Amino acid sequence: MVGKPVQYSRLEEPENLCRGEGETLVQNSLHHRDLDFDGIYDPTVVLDFGRVITARARLHLHGVSGGIVDIGYAERLIDGHFNIAMECEFADRYIMKDGNQVFESFTWKSFRYLKLRFRSCFEPVSIHSVQGIVSTYPYEERGQFSSNDPILNAVFDISRSTVRLCSNEFLMDTPWREQAQWLGDVALVTVPAIHSCFGDAALSRKFFLQAGQNQHPTGLISNVSNTVNHNWQGAIPDYSLWWIQGLLAHFLYTGDEELIHRLYPQALRILDAHIDYLNEVSLIEDMPYWVFIDWADVEKRGICSAYNSIFYVTLQSIHDLATYKGDTYTARFARNLRTSMKAAFHDTLFDNERGCYADACIDGGLSLKVSEHGNMAPIWAGLCDYEVARQVISRLFESDGSVTFTEAQPFFMTVVLTALERADRFDLAVELIRRRWGKRMVGKGATSTFEEWYQNGSWRDGSFRGFLRTHSHAWSACPADFLIRHLLGLEILKPGCRRLRVTPRKGNFDYHVVFPTPLGSVTAECTNGEVKVSVKGPIEIEMGGSEKCPPMPKNKNKGVFL
Repeated sequence: MVGKPVQYSRLEEPENLCRGEGETLVQNSLHHRDLDFDGIYDPTVVLDFGRVITARARLHLHGVSGGIVDIGYAERLIDGHFNIAMECEFADRYIMKDGNQVFESFTWKSFRYLKLRFRSCFEPVSIHSVQGIVSTYPYEERGQFSSNDPILNAVFDISRSTVRLCSNEFLMDTPWREQAQWLGDVALVTVPAIHSCFGDAALSRKFFLQAGQNQHPTGLISNVSNTVNHNWQGAIPDYSLWWIQGLLAHFLYTGDEELIHRLYPQALRILDAHIDYLNEVSLIEDMPYWVFIDWADVEKRGICSAYNSIFYVTLQSIHDLATYKGDTYTARFARNLRTSMKAAFHDTLFDNERGCYADACIDGGLSLKVSEHGNMAPIWAGLCDYEVARQVISRLFESDGSVTFTEAQPFFMTVVLTALERADRFDLAVELIRRRWGKRMVGKGATSTFEEWYQNGSWRDGSFRGFLRTHSHAWSACPADFLIRHLLGLEILKPGCRRLRVTPRKGNFDYHVVFPTPLGSVTAECTNGEVKVSVKGPIEIEMGGSEKCPPMPKNKNKGVFL
C-alpha cells in the first residue's frame, strides 16, 4: 500500500538488492484464502539509484509461473512517495515462468527511482539482482573544470551530467518526457557544452543535418528534428535563428566544410523568412508563428528587444558563412542590415525614465514589461555601448528594486551570463551561477539540472502555476560550457580550432580548466591570482591582453600571464 510498510505479504532482506549479493524473497499475501479477509496485498520496493540515469532495467530472479512484476520509473519522489504520473507515465510488466530467468526492458528509460510491485506470486520468488544497464552516448570527458569553490564544482558536475543524460542515439531536451531533439535547446546550449566538456562532434553533426532536413515551406525549421513534424504554423522562429548561430559555431569548432556547403541554402531560407517582417527602420516587428524566447513572462509583440537582438547576432553568423562561401551579395546585405538595425535599436527600445530597455515597442509605445531577456540580449549582441550596458546591469541587478523585471529561466541564462562577461561583470555572472543553480538546484539535492528554476511549478506566465518540472533538462546546463570557455576567455579564430585567442580570467577563486579541440587541448590554471596557460597539439595560440580581461572585484592578487 502506498505510504505504508509491507503488510501480510513477504519482502525479506531487500537490502541485498543494494549490496548486489544474496537474495531477496518476495511473496504475495495469502490471507484472501480466508473468506473473512478482504483483498490481496502486493509487496513493493522502491530502489534509489542515487542519480538520474538512462538505462534498461534488468531483473535476475527465480520465479513462479504466472507471477507478475510491474516496474515503474520516476525521476523523483513526491512527498516521499513514488509517483510516475508527471505529464507522462512509464512502466513495464513482466510475466514470469518457473525457475531462473532474466528480464531486461526492451528500451531504456530515464529514472532515479525504480519501483517493483509483485503480483500473483503466491509461492516465494527469489530476486538475485536488480540492475540499471546504462545506455548513453560514450563521451570521453576530455574537457575539465575544477576549483576551490565547492558550489561551482557541484553546478558544473550536474550540468555536465545532464548533457550526458540527454545524449543517446540523438540529442534531446530531456530523457524523461519528450526525448525530443528540440532545435533551440540543442543549438544554443547542448552543442557548446558537448564541445567544451567532451570535445566530440558526431551527435552535433547529426543534429544539424537532421534539423536542416526538416525545413518547412515557410523557410523555418521544425521545432523537433528527430521526428517528422508538419506543424509549420507552430514553428518557433527564434529557434531557427539559434540553429544558424549554432551551425557557424560548429563549423568554427570542427572545420567541417562539407556541412556548411550542404546547409548554407537552409540558412538563407531562414533569413528570407524574416525579410518581410522588417519595418521602416529595419527592425523585426510582429514576427508571426510561436515566438518563444524563453519560458518566461516576456513581451514578444511589436518590436521585441530580445528577438531583434537574436536576429542581429544571426545576421553576423550569416555574414561570416556568406564570406566563407564567397557569397558577396549576402555578406553585404547582412552587414548593411546590421548597421541599420543598430542605428535604430537604442532609440526605439530604451526607456530613459526606467533606465533600461523595455521588452518591446508596440504601436509606438514602450511596453510596461521589463525583463533580463530584453536587457541582457542587447548587451550580448553588441547593440548598446559599454556605458549603457553597465548602467542597465546596475539598474537590474544592483539597484533599490524600483524596476520590476522578469528573471531569465535557465535556457536563456546562456545569453545573460555571456552579456555580463562581455560587460566586464564576470563577477556577477559567477554570483548568479552560485545563487540560481547552486541554491535552487544543488541546494535541493539535484544530480542533474531542472527544467526551470523550480521543481513544482513555473512563473512562465507571470504568476506561479504549480506543475511538475523535469529533473534532467539539458537546456539548463549552460554552466557546463560557460565555466570552461569563459574562464579560459576562448575565441576560435580559424575553423577547426587551428588558431585560438585565449584571455584567461584572473579569478578570486582558484580553478583548473581544459578546453578540448579536434587538434588537442588548451589548459588554464589559476592559483592565488596567477594564471598559467598550456597547449597540447598543433594549435596556434594568440594571448589576449590583460587589459581586455580585468580581474574580478575583491581579488587582491595580481594575475600574471605565463
